[in-house]
Amino acid sequence: MARFHAVRASARPSGLLNEERAQLRPALDEGIEQMKAGQTIDVAEAMAELRAHR
Repeated sequence: MARFHAVRASARPSGLLNEERAQLRPALDEGIEQMKAGQTIDVAEAMAELRAHR
């Protein structure tokens, strides 16, 4: 976890609003927990879904 904080601090200013930044950490934590639980999808499927929402 220490490495995440060091990278995050060096990346500022990130361009994120405080509200966006407050929402980012819980979303990242949720994604990590989903990954640990094996709730993943194929990268090609994920990219296709992202492209569909452009």
